[in-house]
Amino acid sequence: MHFTSLLIFAAALFVAAGSPGPSIAALVARVIAKGFRDVFPFLLAMWIGEGIWLSLAVFGLAVVAQTFHLAFVVLKWV
Repeated sequence: MHFTSLLIFAAALFVAAGSPGPSIAALVARVIAKGFRDVFPFLLAMWIGEGIWLSLAVFGLAVVAQTFHLAFVVLKWV
């Protein structure tokens, strides 16, 4: 990878990581509307959802890697 490509990728990643997503916008709206006390169940549900999403993504990628093992080996050496 060229250095300029790496810089472009790093800048895009920095912008994407620094901008809040819809869950943070919903969390802020909830705090403004109902106060800090009612935020904790919402925050807990948000964390559980993120954990489920991450688990499904990891296990899904593992299944794809096991199913197409030969393709990954060929791709590695090409």
